[in-house]
Amino acid sequence: MGWPLMLALAVGSIHPRPARAANRVGLAVISEDSFSQRPAELLEYLGSARLQREPDTELVAGEDLLSEGANSDVEARFLEAIEKVTAGVKGYDNLEPQVALRELGAALRTFEQMPVRLSEQLGPYYKALTYLGASHVAKGDKQAGQAAFRRLLVIERRAKLDSRLFPPDMVRMFESARKEVSTEAGGMLSVYSSPENAKVFVDGNFRGVTPCEVAGLPFGKHIVRLSKAGYEPWGRVVKVVRDAENAVTCRLVELAGKQSFFLDLSMAAASIEEGKPLTDALRARMQEQLIDRLLIGRLSQRGEGLKIGLALYEVSSGKNLRYYVSAVSREQKEFSQAAEALFSYLLTGRRDVLQSLPDLTAADVDPIKFRDEDQFAREEEKPEWYETWWFWTAVGAGVVAVVATGVALGLTLQGESPPGAQILLEFDVD
Repeated sequence: MGWPLMLALAVGSIHPRPARAANRVGLAVISEDSFSQRPAELLEYLGSARLQREPDTELVAGEDLLSEGANSDVEARFLEAIEKVTAGVKGYDNLEPQVALRELGAALRTFEQMPVRLSEQLGPYYKALTYLGASHVAKGDKQAGQAAFRRLLVIERRAKLDSRLFPPDMVRMFESARKEVSTEAGGMLSVYSSPENAKVFVDGNFRGVTPCEVAGLPFGKHIVRLSKAGYEPWGRVVKVVRDAENAVTCRLVELAGKQSFFLDLSMAAASIEEGKPLTDALRARMQEQLIDRLLIGRLSQRGEGLKIGLALYEVSSGKNLRYYVSAVSREQKEFSQAAEALFSYLLTGRRDVLQSLPDLTAADVDPIKFRDEDQFAREEEKPEWYETWWFWTAVGAGVVAVVATGVALGLTLQGESPPGAQILLEFDVD
């Protein structure tokens, strides 16, 4: 199962983690049976990919909803490695290749000791390999330079040398390395995990759900990361070699609080179509993570296909803002198209995104309205019972009945009404 998430190569820029976005959206998907476990992981990945394209939005995926945030020690080491990359680039620019090689080599070793963090931000790694190769060439070691360029192209085939920054001979050497990598048949990497059904990322690209086989990998080092909601992420630098069975196996470590967290999620997922708010316990968990809105998905078997339920909640109030429940095909292409449309609908409230899927019908918490400041649907506030038209209509009818009964009773007691007697009830009409 291959669903590559293409990452933009940014060799020329290095930044630490971005600042907190205006809108933090959590995402979690629950599978209700073994049949839907693998599709549930795929649905969470597809939702993550869609959320990452939403402006001013920061994704907090299922595997991060229980975490305590970034590890300060890991972040400090990662930033130190970035500083070494900067020092290495400066050494190259100052025609000090020995300084550049020392700093860049140290940075690369540090990066590879933290593959989980590295897989989240590969740009500094790309840049270190680029200037490592350039520094080797500048020092006169073309073979080492070619090897460094190859290391980069093994994990990012779209990498290029900027002809404005590097001499023509070096650019040609880089392109020669690209041709070598692109013409290789590549090898296969088998990935296993306990428990199964963990998402697999190789060099930052989603490549399937465990157990899986990742084919066509160029020979050399690759950054492998596994993630599964409720477990610590796992990562390793894996070397794919020729004429060998390349495999990696890992045991995922369960996070504290997983059982109670998934119980709360399951309760919310089970009542998606009822429009119920989040429980206080789940709201409190999300507020601890500074989550503004929460997307909950649910998948279960329905014949040969799947039944999907998705809902968007506002964490501060717990309100179910919008939901969608329907059958969906398990066929990979149709499932992906449906997920794209459904997540777009939930995030924006635009029903037109569903037009390409005529068999899907949106279900809203009824009635709804849209607020200009955030374009998320909200439940329309219901008036109190004593403010409704039917209450006052009933009151008016009761008054009329009482008056009429009184008058009739009076006439009965006084005898027959004189000729021309009338009962006139007057109502002011605004």
